[in-house]
Amino acid sequence: MVSSCFGLPLRTGTSIIAIINSIASICYIVYYFWEYTVSHEPLSENQILFSSRNEALAQATDEVFLNYVTLVFMLVGFTSLFASFGLKQATLHNAAHKIYLWLLISCVQFGTAVTIEIVVLFKHTIFVRYHIPGFLLCFVIIDAALVYQILVVQSFYTEEKLVEETNYSRLRSDLTSQIEQHDEEEFQNVDL
Repeated sequence: MVSSCFGLPLRTGTSIIAIINSIASICYIVYYFWEYTVSHEPLSENQILFSSRNEALAQATDEVFLNYVTLVFMLVGFTSLFASFGLKQATLHNAAHKIYLWLLISCVQFGTAVTIEIVVLFKHTIFVRYHIPGFLLCFVIIDAALVYQILVVQSFYTEEKLVEETNYSRLRSDLTSQIEQHDEEEFQNVDL
């Protein structure tokens, strides 16, 4: 666990991470929305007339499939944006459940990034062979940034859980002592 985020308190570091991830999620959503509206244009009549029926059907199926894939990526962006807003709210208030949601989504994103990196390294060996130092450096930087974000937010989550448990214990002991005092007063007021 880390105790600070580049010299800043964990709450401030987590807040900065939430803002950066919110901006990245908005850019991600805008990019896929733009790709959805621009890249997937309907087939023209000339394309349908000059291609065989099977080719037209395959191309239309590919377009529909790509539309759904793009929509799924947009939903991932919206989910990440929702989690980042929740993380920002958790830095303002004691809401550990919102931190947990962000951690869950970030771990899935880290696993996805590592899977994509493995696929790129093993499936595209000819292209990677000529650019291996650049790819490895890029992969290491991305993975290190993701892991550091997760460590900072995990440390903040641990602190917030400790605060919640301390507050709960204090409240419980206060209520127990008040109930015991109230019971003693009632017992003393009873006439035998």
